[in-house]
Amino acid sequence: MNLNYYQDQFAMVNKYKNSEIRDKQLEILMTNIGYEFNVPLLNDETYNKSNPNVIKLYRKVISARI
Repeated sequence: MNLNYYQDQFAMVNKYKNSEIRDKQLEILMTNIGYEFNVPLLNDETYNKSNPNVIKLYRKVISARI
């Protein structure tokens, strides 16, 4: 899948009214993005510079869960 797919998924999940369902779906989305794009568990500046759009979306998903 490509990044646009995950951006669309984020937009859809972000509209959920039920916070428990929304949080669970965001957790799944975060896991899927991490797996699909091999996002490192720890901050990696080299990866971040090479994949700025992936990191931007990944951080948006993380922020939405808070």
